Amino acid sequence: METQKFIVAYNGEALKNHEMDIQELAVALTGIADTIKAAGSLLNCNDTKISVKVSSFNSGSFEILLSASQHISSILGFLGTNPQILGLGTIIGLLGFAGVSMPGVIQFIKQIKDGRVESITEDETGTNITINYTSNNTKQSITINKNVYLLSNDSNVRNNLNKIIKPLEKDGIDSFEVRNENKEIIESVNKEDVKYFEFKPQEQELTASELEMWLNLVSISFKEGNKWKLSNGADSDFYATIADEEFLTQVNNNSIKFSKSDSFKALVRIEQKLTSDGIKTFHTVLKVLEYKSATQMRLDFYKKD
Repeated sequence: METQKFIVAYNGEALKNHEMDIQELAVALTGIADTIKAAGSLLNCNDTKISVKVSSFNSGSFEILLSASQHISSILGFLGTNPQILGLGTIIGLLGFAGVSMPGVIQFIKQIKDGRVESITEDETGTNITINYTSNNTKQSITINKNVYLLSNDSNVRNNLNKIIKPLEKDGIDSFEVRNENKEIIESVNKEDVKYFEFKPQEQELTASELEMWLNLVSISFKEGNKWKLSNGADSDFYATIADEEFLTQVNNNSIKFSKSDSFKALVRIEQKLTSDGIKTFHTVLKVLEYKSATQMRLDFYKKD
C-alpha cells in the first residue's frame, strides 16, 4: 500500500469565515476522489484500488488535508515485476496534485485553453510528447508526459475534475489551490480558467461519403432540430438530420402531405465518427431529390393495371 498526502484549498471573500456550503463541498471532494480513482483505473488497467480520505480541515483559507492510498491487486505488482503499474505518487503528479517537473493535467488544460491541436510528436524514449497547437491565432507548443494527454482526453477524469473546479463559478470563491504538506502551492486554478475545464470531447471523423438513396419515412418530427426516423429498406431504422431547407419549408407550409410508408429519393451524407462513447454513424439528408406518397403510388399502380 502506498499513501500520499496533499492539501486542497478554496480562496475568496465568501470563505473568509472558513465556511463553505456543504453540498458544494461534498461534490468537490467526491470529484477529487473520483478523479484520482478514474486516473488509477485508466493507467493501471484496474490492477490497483485507490481510496481517498479527508484527514483534517485547517484554518486560513478553506483548506482540507487529504490522504490517498493505493492498494495493488495484481500479484505481479506486489512482486514489482509489472512495469505497467504506476505508483500513486506518479498518478497524482500526472493529474497535478503533486509537484513534478513537467506539467500535469491541470496545468496542461490551463495552458492549452481552447486551442486547437495541430500535431503531436513523440520523443525517442516514447514517454513524452510535444503538442503543437494554435490558440488565439498564435502557434504554441507544450511538452508533457503522454499519460497527461491520455488523462486529459478521458471523459471520466475530465468530468470529475470539472466538479473540483465547479465552486469557482460562485461569487466570492476566486481560486482553487493544491498544496503540499508544507503548505507550498503546487498548482492553482483561478476563476478565469474555469471555462476551460468544461469537457467537450472532440469527435474524430473516420469515414464520410455522400450517395443517393431511396428512403422510407418511419416517423417525422416537426420540432426544429429534431431528427427524422428513416429506413433504407434494411433491417434497422436510423435517425437523420434534415438539412434541405427548401424541403423543410414545403413541409412547414403543408405543401407536402405525409402518409405512412411515404418514400423519397435523397442525397445523403453518411459519417462515421469516433466519440467518447465509441464509433457512431451519423446521417444527414442534404437534398430531397424526389418525393413519392404511398397513396399516390397505389393510385398509379391501379391506373396502370
